[in-house]
Amino acid sequence: MNFKTVAIAAAALALPAGAAVAQEATPATDAHAGHTQAEAQATTSTPAAGAVVAATKEDIKAGLAVLDQQGGSVGTVESVTDDGAIVSTGSTRVQLPFNSFGKNDQGLVIGMTKSELEAAAKGG
Repeated sequence: MNFKTVAIAAAALALPAGAAVAQEATPATDAHAGHTQAEAQATTSTPAAGAVVAATKEDIKAGLAVLDQQGGSVGTVESVTDDGAIVSTGSTRVQLPFNSFGKNDQGLVIGMTKSELEAAAKGG
């Protein structure tokens, strides 16, 4: 068990709070903005493709790539424990709690870059 446990605050990973709820608009607002109520509702119903959502424990499996929020490579999930996942960057092994992970259409996402994660693991 040669790894460091690093806690990433949940706020560090910009996860959406959930699907937005469409608001009722007044006719004056609709006419002024040039949008119909149906158009306003359609733009707030689901997260955009590539949007990061919370990952579940079941989503996190050994062998999966871990990316930063810009899509840069951070490392690979080496193994999964009861407390989180061991992520290897190639030079550092770090245990992250499950709530540190999000996911998008590219895979698992965390709120730190590879260099930030390695610095945190070294205590810097």
